[in-house]
Amino acid sequence: MTSPTTPTGATQAASQTEEKKMSTSGSAPTAVQRKACHASRDAFFECLNKCDDDASKCLSEKRKFDEQCPKTWVKYFTRRRDYKKYEDRLGDEGFIPAEEDKK
Repeated sequence: MTSPTTPTGATQAASQTEEKKMSTSGSAPTAVQRKACHASRDAFFECLNKCDDDASKCLSEKRKFDEQCPKTWVKYFTRRRDYKKYEDRLGDEGFIPAEEDKK
């Protein structure tokens, strides 16, 4: 018989699943939660790269990303990705002034 403080196999699996999901309580994420968040972010962004940024083809990855990361992190990671893409395009194409700047 197991003691009340020792989780059984099913209880342990359930607690690990809950630990991977981000809480909205405002507490700092654990190392396990951060790893899960980063893994779901990487999977979602990889899917977007493969699908030419068509988010409708990456709905399951997006859902997992939203579930496993704090909302502020989702916003930050998304903006960071967009900015990096802009930087890359700017580096490849160079600065193109607006029409009214050319006058």
